[in-house]
Amino acid sequence: MDAPSLKALEHENAELRERLNDARRYDGLTGLLSKGAFCDAVSTALDRSPSERHVIVCFDIRRFKLVNDLHGLEEGDELLRSFAGALKHRFADVAGSFVGRLGGDLFVVFAPAMTIGEVQRALDDVCSACPERFDPTAVAGIYRIEDRGLPVALMCDRAMMALRTVKESYFGRVAEYEPGLRDALVEERALLDGIEVALDEDQIEPFFQPKCNIRTGKIVGAEALARWRHPERGIVPPAEFVPLLERNGFIRALDVRVWERTAAWIAQLVAQGIEPVPVSVNVSRADVDGMDVCATLTGIVERYGIDRSLMEVEITESAYADRRDSIIEASDELMAEGFVVLMDDFGSGYSSLNMLRDINVNVLKIDMRFLDRTDRRSRDIMESVVHMARWLGLPVIAEGVETDEQVRFLLDVGCVFAQGFRFYRPMDAASFAALLAEGDNVERVTLSERFDAEGSSVFDFKDLLHEDVISDRMLTNILGAVALFSLDGASLRVLRGNPAYRDLVEWDGEGGTARADVLDRVHEDDRPLLLDAARRARTVHDDEGVEVTVRRTAGGRTQWLELRLFHLYASGDADVLYGGVSDVTERMEDVEALRMSERRFEIAMEASGLVVFELDIPTRTARYSAYVQNAFGLDATVANAPEGFIEQGSVDEVSVGDFRALYERIFRGDSRSSTVVRAHMADGSTVWNRITLIAVENERGKATKAVGLVENITREKEMELSLSQRGLVLSEANQRVLARLLEGTVTFGAIGRYLERDFPLYFLTAEMLALLGYGTYSELIEATGGIAHVLARVDDLEELERGMLELKVGEGYRIRYSFVCKDGSLLPVEERGFAVEAEDGRPAIIGLCTVL
Repeated sequence: MDAPSLKALEHENAELRERLNDARRYDGLTGLLSKGAFCDAVSTALDRSPSERHVIVCFDIRRFKLVNDLHGLEEGDELLRSFAGALKHRFADVAGSFVGRLGGDLFVVFAPAMTIGEVQRALDDVCSACPERFDPTAVAGIYRIEDRGLPVALMCDRAMMALRTVKESYFGRVAEYEPGLRDALVEERALLDGIEVALDEDQIEPFFQPKCNIRTGKIVGAEALARWRHPERGIVPPAEFVPLLERNGFIRALDVRVWERTAAWIAQLVAQGIEPVPVSVNVSRADVDGMDVCATLTGIVERYGIDRSLMEVEITESAYADRRDSIIEASDELMAEGFVVLMDDFGSGYSSLNMLRDINVNVLKIDMRFLDRTDRRSRDIMESVVHMARWLGLPVIAEGVETDEQVRFLLDVGCVFAQGFRFYRPMDAASFAALLAEGDNVERVTLSERFDAEGSSVFDFKDLLHEDVISDRMLTNILGAVALFSLDGASLRVLRGNPAYRDLVEWDGEGGTARADVLDRVHEDDRPLLLDAARRARTVHDDEGVEVTVRRTAGGRTQWLELRLFHLYASGDADVLYGGVSDVTERMEDVEALRMSERRFEIAMEASGLVVFELDIPTRTARYSAYVQNAFGLDATVANAPEGFIEQGSVDEVSVGDFRALYERIFRGDSRSSTVVRAHMADGSTVWNRITLIAVENERGKATKAVGLVENITREKEMELSLSQRGLVLSEANQRVLARLLEGTVTFGAIGRYLERDFPLYFLTAEMLALLGYGTYSELIEATGGIAHVLARVDDLEELERGMLELKVGEGYRIRYSFVCKDGSLLPVEERGFAVEAEDGRPAIIGLCTVL
């Protein structure tokens, strides 16, 4: 084969340089301009058109993190590419515009002046052009370029300031930077600083709003509400600081302060001989996520010596909906400890009555926003909620009651207790203590007495069979989608279905579906499941019925339905079944997405050669996948750590001590431990692995788990050993060369190159590696292919190459050029050295670099 010509090599070199420039100029994922290239392009454009008006618009995808969490990083990257492509296409015909990516899900556009309406339409076009499965929504912030002397990066920051004002808003999606916006953000920062001082100086205190018996008007309890008593402003409304605390993570500190102050106040009342009423405190989703709420509240009531019945706990409905499992667990723990738990703000729009079946609470607080509208439907729903809660044995407190009309309605539907301005406004501790001390306005009742008070108007469930008791519409609201089915041999037909069932299952307009065989409309793989469930329902006579989940295809999409079937009676050769039907498509899709995400993660780990495992610290047990078991030749997917791995021969005897020490550091309480061990693999090979263990704390702050990462660093280890060996056998002549170079100079690192085409690396000191930003030699080799000139700025290559290949052993050289560091920054150096003969006989150069 003929050697490539000089011209071909020059062409190849030019192409490589061009690709390197493109890699720095364009974002690797989306192909848009990188942040630096975007800023350079804007500066150039502004210089060329000094009289034209322009804008910088930043775009952000709402809830993008949720896409990554639910569907995996691959889908997240696909959404970013789709959004970037749609954005680029939308502005392709706008002269003088260009698009870039600032990072993450943040994009930026430079364009001639646009109105808010034009940006809004562009936003709609971009979101609509993305694949339907993503259905993204986005927000935008506009900065109108007035001061052309402002750095472009700062212009982008101002556009992002505007964007942040609408990122969490439900009403606006586009905002424009205003001169006062920065001041508003500064004021918010000042307010946050003031809150920190308020927490430190005990300016946060509880106010109390009584809960009353509607019939008597007497107080039966209260809710503790946070108030800020500012030394200069007086009482600061909670709307000014609570949302800010929620955004900045201080809400837990505020809640605990209110819990403490409330318990101390109750204890003070008891000490003064005043009989208190139960006071409820609020627990947020952030509290449950960030601490052991039950342990914290238990510690508080025990510290102040008060009975648990005097301190109740309110958890908002939205918290149950957003963190269902963890909130339910916290609620169960609180009730087991003797606390009364209330579900707060029920009806605010986050969940349905079905949720009440699965949640263990003592009291339900209904938000009177149900009655914000005057139409009959809102009143029907409110009535259904009250009746359903009562049938479930849940006392009901209506909150937000302000008018006599609302009071009359609540009495009509059987709601006995209420809270709101109609009875009392929130008051400070001294005022409420005085009210309790009077005694005349207080009705002290226990939880059981509350049940009795509400139960006096409860009728038997069988009363619902009388048509004059409850309307069809109310019954539909309560029961959801239900139907009667006829099971005859291998056929299951619908006899009757309520409107909710027809809406759920029969919206596609097929003729004669009411009597059609249900099995024909179910996915063929699920037909045996449904038929088996229907047959089992004939023999199951408990209250649970038989539950089954099946798929059907309607309107071009797959719908998951959950049916609970009960046997009513036999009719000739057929059996009549009652069934409740729920649409569980979203839940099943989330389960499938999670399963796929976990599988993609496993595949990605296997493809990358990385191994992830879990360590249970108390039992010293490691768990890992079957892939890891096979790769390391282990007996099972569970092993005692570290001894189980040692006994199975996967750890070389030279590394046993380091391997044991790795685990002992975690067992004694270190948060992180790492070491390099020599390991034996199932295929008979021996490798070097870097093992890292990171401890994970539970909600009580105790490390009970650790995540382990195993990384194959054989190439890196071999290179380190090779470089070390070279240093030991360096010829005396070359040692003298290094000594001459070191005399009278300040050196930042040394580099050696073979005097061959592309100048392959001879060696590189650890100091030089660190200066270039690389953590390991293998990382450097992977990035450069072992070619020294890849590290140099393209514009300096000609200077580097000039006359170097003609150097004779002993001849010196001095050159100035710039390295390209890992992060893309430039490192200007002066290198001086000599040509030498390497230990393997190849011509080379040894140079010492000084940073300029």
